[in-house]
Parts: sequence; structure tokens; C-alpha cells
Amino acid sequence: MKINKIKILLPLSFLFIFFIFYTFHINNKNERIEQELTSALDDLKIHYSLSLDYFYTDVKTLEKKILNDKKFLVIMKQANSLAGDELSKLRDELYNHYIDFYNRIEDRGYLQFQFMFPNNVTFLRMHKSSKFGDDLTNIRYSYKYVNENHKTITGFEQGKTVHSIRYVFPVFDENKNYLCAVDLALSTSYLQEKLEKSNKIHTHFIVDKNIFEVKKWKKAGLSEKYIPSIENENYLYTLTSHNYDEELRKKEIKYLANKKVEIAQKMETKQPFNIYIKLKDTVKIVSFLPIHNIKEKRVVAYLVSYVDDDVIFNILNDADLITYTMFIVLLIIFYFIYKILINKENLEQEVIEKTKELKIFNDNLKNKIQKEVSKNQKAQEQIFKQEKRAIMGDMLENIAHQWRQPLSVITTNSSGIKLQKEMGILTDEEMMKSLDLIQDSGLHLSETINDFRSFYEDEIVPSEYNICDVVNKSLMLTSSKFKNKDIEIINKIEDINIIGYKNEMIQIFMNILSNARDAFETNSNQRKIIILETKKVDNILEIILQDSAGGIPENIIDKIFEQKFTTKQEQDGTGIGLFMSKSMVEKANGTLIVKNREFELDSQTYKGACFLIKLDI
Repeated sequence: MKINKIKILLPLSFLFIFFIFYTFHINNKNERIEQELTSALDDLKIHYSLSLDYFYTDVKTLEKKILNDKKFLVIMKQANSLAGDELSKLRDELYNHYIDFYNRIEDRGYLQFQFMFPNNVTFLRMHKSSKFGDDLTNIRYSYKYVNENHKTITGFEQGKTVHSIRYVFPVFDENKNYLCAVDLALSTSYLQEKLEKSNKIHTHFIVDKNIFEVKKWKKAGLSEKYIPSIENENYLYTLTSHNYDEELRKKEIKYLANKKVEIAQKMETKQPFNIYIKLKDTVKIVSFLPIHNIKEKRVVAYLVSYVDDDVIFNILNDADLITYTMFIVLLIIFYFIYKILINKENLEQEVIEKTKELKIFNDNLKNKIQKEVSKNQKAQEQIFKQEKRAIMGDMLENIAHQWRQPLSVITTNSSGIKLQKEMGILTDEEMMKSLDLIQDSGLHLSETINDFRSFYEDEIVPSEYNICDVVNKSLMLTSSKFKNKDIEIINKIEDINIIGYKNEMIQIFMNILSNARDAFETNSNQRKIIILETKKVDNILEIILQDSAGGIPENIIDKIFEQKFTTKQEQDGTGIGLFMSKSMVEKANGTLIVKNREFELDSQTYKGACFLIKLDI
């Protein structure tokens, strides 16, 4: 009877334990994959945003030139009061005036350059000068909006035969009388080519086929035609003579063969998303970024990107290996348990034999333990490096935050110099002024990237550094995460030099500051304050980081330095930050403790977590 129970209970126990491990393992794998997919989608958003910023900077420069063109203003003022042959002469005069200008901007990707009367009737299309006088009230919402509101409008807009990124602005004479609306439209084909050349990733637009007629669009001797999208048959893709390889299209059709239903369902949500496809030697991530039209802000198109991702590929391979290994290990363990229990009557002899085996096993295990201890030390160092790399996304966001202003200055001034040179109005004084601004912005970019690069350099030996400089670097590296959070940073750090590892101390400050920032997300009812200060006690330097976020619950405050302990959602934290911070402080022969503390500021009492670092000086 006992043997029968063992034969039943052991397999059930095996399945139960393996199920628990497998569930935990699969959840961990899916979490890591989701983090990588989120990162890929964020990259696409950043690349698209930067490309649009470049277009808006460029088109505003063109707008300024057009509004300052006196001949253009005179022509449009006359055109509003003429008809017939006299109006045709003015149209020809304006066309000849701007034909060279249009040829230059056409090479920069501008698809259309046209002028509309206040009643939405076309005065001149530079790209099709023979067609004019048609009423576009019910065709171009952007023209109707500008003519009615006398305000600029910009964004994605579809037409009968073509879609583009439009910039439509109003024009007034010197007496503030409204004259017309001007349209500068950027080809989405040019935008997707710019994304591919600049970022080395394949991107293309797919557009809802219900929003326009499917016709060829003639441009500079080439034809853009629309073909069914490989991602969704209800969307169309713009195929040009030079921006899509047929072999690549065949491969992508093969990639998506089993993903069509999933893609269609996710596109119905009108939200950004991505999927991944495992191939023989890599994983292909396909990201979808919804594009809203200019009128109803309705999703009418998607920007799609294809990128290879080795991280997910390795996660999937490692997950399979771990699953198979764990299954075999558990199977072996339960087999030995079964053998021990099933042969109970021969236990004495079994014990003797197992003792011999155990001795051999222990000898081998001792050697393995020594090897594993060495591996574990290396793995611990690798964990720290991985955590440092884990904040790379934050660093990229900070770099974008630090670079946006100087990049805008460089782009605006370089475009201004080029246009003024082409127009023959560039003066030495204006050129030197613009070059000085470009040089200053370039130096700022260089200083910023040096700060971020120095943070990732490994420190082999301790060196002298200034604690005040460390705090300033930490605040700079996390500046984008504190932007618009209404968090007051009160910096009372003294100018003190100590010996140690500067980059590790920066990371310690960043970890604690990030935890304080996250704490304010769940406790935003009171004033958000972070106080940084130092105290000297004999030969000990005390560094205090105090927040007003309400404190840490007493039932978990003793656990927050434990490895992999986290109070965040599973997708928001790994639980390694504070554990690593404590380890790095102890590596420097210091201590790191935390407690809840009340403090007064401006006659008000606040409560929050207080982290105390003690170091020898």
C-alpha cells in the first residue's frame, strides 16, 4: 500500500514543483521581453519625433522667408481683387518668381507648395501650375481652418491621391489685412527614407485605404503608387522606385505569415504596439506607431519599423535551456527519492553505498562549490554592471533632454545660413553670429556626452573626488526624470573631498533619488521636497538624503536593502538598486541605513524616508 502511495504522490509532487518553477520562469521571461519591446517602441517614437522636429525647424525658416518677400505680398494683394487674364498674368509672375525656390525645396523632400485665396480657391500650385481655380473647402480641412481662423496648422493630412505632413500658415499685408494661406507639404516617403538613412532601421508608412483614392502621384519624373500593406490588407503602402527592395518585402511577408490576425486586432485599438518574430539567427521586432490626422485627430496611418534584436533572441534561447535543465535536474532528484523510498528494506546497505557515493559527491561538490563561488563573485560584478546598463534608457532620455536645445540652435542657424546664402542676402556679420551660436552649442553637446561617457567608465582604483561635484552630476544625470514633477531639491552639500569610487557614489545618489521620485508618485498630496546635506563628526562624513514622501511602511523598512526586494509593480523595478547601493557603500568601508523621520521647513512639518551614508574621511 505504501509503495502504491509513493508511486502516486511522487509524480504529483514532481509535477507540482515543476509547475511552480515553470510559471515563475515564464513570467520572468515575459517581463524581460516586454521591457525590450517597450524600449524598441520608445526608440521609434524618439526617432520619429526628432525627424519631425527637423522638418518643423526647416519649414519655419521657409515661412519666415516667404512672409518677408515683398514681391510675393504685392502679387497676392493684387490677386485678391483681380480676375480673368490679369489674374493669370499674376499667377505666371508668382510661378516664375518661386520656381527656383520650389526646385530647391523639392530636393529636400517637399511634395507641395501652393497658395489658396481666403475662400479656399486655389490660386497657384507650384507642383502642378496648370491646375488652379478649384474650390478645396471640402477636400483640405487645413486650408479651411487657416482661412477661417487665420492661424497656422500642421500635421498629417490625407488627400484624394496622396498623403503628407502639412504646414499651412496665414499671410497678412503690412496693414494686417488677410491675403491668403500658404501650404508647404513634406512627403512621407522622404520622411521614412530619412529615418532609414539616419537610424539604420527600415521604416515605412501604411495608410488606411478608405481615406483616399488609389492613384499614382507624379513627382520629379517618378511615380509613387500604393500597394496593399503586408501588415494589414486594409492599409496601403507607398511604393517608390528607390525605397523598397522586393527581396526584403518577400522576407517580411514570410515573417508575418502567422501574425496577421494579432496585428489586425492590435491595430483596432489605435494604440502604439509591437510584436516579435523569432528567426533562425535573430529576433525581428516590428513596431507600430499610430499617426493621427490633422482634422479629427483620428488614427489614419501607422509608422512601421523592422529591427533585429539579439536581446530577445538570447532571452528565448536561455529560457528554453533553463527549462530543459531544470526538468532534468528535478527528474534526477525525484528518481533518487523514489529509489530511496522504494528500497526501504535494503536501507542499511543503501546507506553504506550512498555514503560512499556521498563522499565522492562531496569531493566533487567541494570542487564545484569553489568554482561556483568564483563564478558567483564574477556574476555579482556582472549584476552591478547590468544594473548600470539597465538605466541606459534613462540616460538616453537625459541626453535627449540635454541636447534638444543646442540641436535646435544648430539646425536653425545652419538652415538660416544656407537659405540666406542661396538668396544672396548673407552678410559676414550675420554668418559669424550664427557660426558662434553653432560653435557654442557644439561645445555644450561635447561637454554633455563627456559627462555621460565618464559615468560609464569602470574605476579600477579609488581616487580623490569632491562630494559636491558628485551630487551635481547625479542631479544632472537624472534631470529629465525630475522635469515637471514639482519636486524641490534643497542642496546643502558641503565642498568636501574624499577618497573612493566616484562613479559608484554617483550611482548610489541616483538610486536613492530615483526611489524618492517614485515615492512621490504614490504620495502627491503634499509639498514634494528632497533635502541633501552633509555633516562632519570627527573623522566621519555623514551624507543625509531626506524626502517628504511620507516614509517607508514599518513592516518592510528592514527589507528594502535585500536583493530583488521591491515595492514597485513587476514591470517597474528589479529590486537590485538599493541592494547594490548598500553593497557599494560597504565596499568603501562605509555604512548605509534608512529610517523614517519628521522634519520642519517653513513652519510646516513633513515626514519621509531618511537615508544616511557614513564614510571615513
